[in-house]
Amino acid sequence: MLIGAFIGMGIGIVAGLISGDDPGITISGGQWFRPTAGEKAAVLGLLGTFGGGITGGIIGALAHKKFIIAGKKEKFDAMKATVLEKAYRKS
Repeated sequence: MLIGAFIGMGIGIVAGLISGDDPGITISGGQWFRPTAGEKAAVLGLLGTFGGGITGGIIGALAHKKFIIAGKKEKFDAMKATVLEKAYRKS
């Protein structure tokens, strides 16, 4: 969840900074709603933090696998083989 939050925050900040300053909306000769790149980076970074955290939490909950060894070497060896297969498999 924490990793997803940091990734979402980073993407949001970068997206806000890349988009630059907005010219604003002119109403009755005055400028309204002129967010700067920094303001957009802050808002998008905050939204990205929440979105990334939620996404990371869902992925972490679904990808979690529990191994019950109960003190048996055979079960430990089977668990170790499963983990190594996942780590070294080709995508």
